[in-house]
Amino acid sequence: MVLLNLIPFTLAAWLGLFLLGRGPHPRLRLTGLGLLFYAAALEIDVPNLALALRLLPPALWVGAILHLDQRITDGHPVLFRLWKWVLLPVTFLLAGFFLFEPSASAIFPFLGISLLLGLAPLFWTLLLVPDYIALLRPRQVTGILFTATLFLGLGEGFLLFPAKWLPQEYALPAIGIDLLFLGLCIAWFDAFDEGETLLPSMIRSLVLTLILAVIFAGQVGFVIAIQTGLTEGMRSLLTTTILAAILIAVFGNSLENKLDGFAFS
Repeated sequence: MVLLNLIPFTLAAWLGLFLLGRGPHPRLRLTGLGLLFYAAALEIDVPNLALALRLLPPALWVGAILHLDQRITDGHPVLFRLWKWVLLPVTFLLAGFFLFEPSASAIFPFLGISLLLGLAPLFWTLLLVPDYIALLRPRQVTGILFTATLFLGLGEGFLLFPAKWLPQEYALPAIGIDLLFLGLCIAWFDAFDEGETLLPSMIRSLVLTLILAVIFAGQVGFVIAIQTGLTEGMRSLLTTTILAAILIAVFGNSLENKLDGFAFS
């Protein structure tokens, strides 16, 4: 079960930080933050905090799809205001409430509100599909965006109404696949929009992340396997080691350039 969470945690944290490092555009920041909140929800072993964090990615994803193109934002001011002044505040208020009353998430009306928040990206995407088809390039982005959002909505439904064939402990890691596709879709569109090549830098970052994670986290895993077992302390150490490896892989060059500038200025 730990490995089941660790793999999507690593990929989601890497992609979230990679998107944040690409630039300040809202579509990148919102998608990156959504992935990081999801990654945190996977690894934080405090049920009420994990529940609160789990609510945030769908609302942030709605903001990301609204910010895909400025023409979409300008063409749908009502949808943008609904997201900014209704969906975001309600999501954060509900997340804060669940921090103190996690049991309320399973009762009406909070269960229904959680479901609506989880399905919000699907509703917004359906409303904006004509704009995506008309405005977004490359055209494949629209299909991937809609498919990934559809499965994200299904995953949120399984989290709230677990099925016998898909236990809840598997539903949250499964959502990671959808979020990764959503993040890749945003990165692909952003690179196309900026006239940049995405694949080489993304592959380099991912490979470096995996190498560093294996080198450093592998040592922690070895100690866990032969001596300590998976205690809470060792699990936290394993998670933070992986996170540190990701930070070095994603932001290492930027940090080096800043240190060089500081040293030689």
